[in-house]
Amino acid sequence: MSDNNIVKEYLLQCVNQASSHLKLTAEKIEMIGILREEISGCSNLDCYIKEMKKVTELAKLALKFTEIVSFVNNNKIEYATISEKFRQHSYNLVKELSVTLDVKTSLVFRSYINRVRESYGHNCIPQTEPGSAGVDEFSEEKKENLLLHEESEPEQITFYKFEEMVTKPISSLDNALKNLLQNEIKPDELKYFANLMKRNWTVSKNFDSQIISNMHEIVGKTLFLFSENILQPNRQVVDALRACLIVIVALIKDKEIDISVYLRKAEELGNSIKTIKVKDF
Repeated sequence: MSDNNIVKEYLLQCVNQASSHLKLTAEKIEMIGILREEISGCSNLDCYIKEMKKVTELAKLALKFTEIVSFVNNNKIEYATISEKFRQHSYNLVKELSVTLDVKTSLVFRSYINRVRESYGHNCIPQTEPGSAGVDEFSEEKKENLLLHEESEPEQITFYKFEEMVTKPISSLDNALKNLLQNEIKPDELKYFANLMKRNWTVSKNFDSQIISNMHEIVGKTLFLFSENILQPNRQVVDALRACLIVIVALIKDKEIDISVYLRKAEELGNSIKTIKVKDF
């Protein structure tokens, strides 16, 4: 079984498990069938999910799919814990799957899918870009900088407003983190970014994206601790903060990079500051 088929099968099993927790009418069973057929039939699952995000009614479900696909693509499967991960992924799908299926008829749901199909057919045809052969030769530092400083392209629909809000401050915050170790950043600036991350933490929770939400919480709380001189910045902590930013952008913009190392760094920082209680964060 190819890697793409493994990812599809895992996602399909998550959908099946999540749907087993719902009260399914005949209409909703048909919608599940349509969704399964789409996942099974697409040749480029990552691109299909990206196009799903452009359909407002499917955007939150697509974000959940992104987290699941990213896990399968970027993590070494640990068979001792895979059952627990599968239960977690399936459980996290239940709410958004329920909301997505809560439409009047399967015809309405199919109209959403048809919009995805149309944009998928237009945007997901494999193309070879001139000079693309050299991309893999980029250093990790160049890849990180390219990812963090990429310009966001705001759209009018709901998900893209969310995407713009979350990604817009990343580049300036990354620059601020680079200045932090040189003591070239003021406490007020740290508080500004801390409040910005706190706001985006709330926005991310509204989209039910646990990983993205956690990354914002870690960054925001750490910056607040810096601004109050409760925690002193050092290279390890700053690297972990940049790792949080990389995870955020990679998940939001469906970047095909292995985020497992960055996620591990971010979670280690999150665990280390968890015991520090602060009133305002």
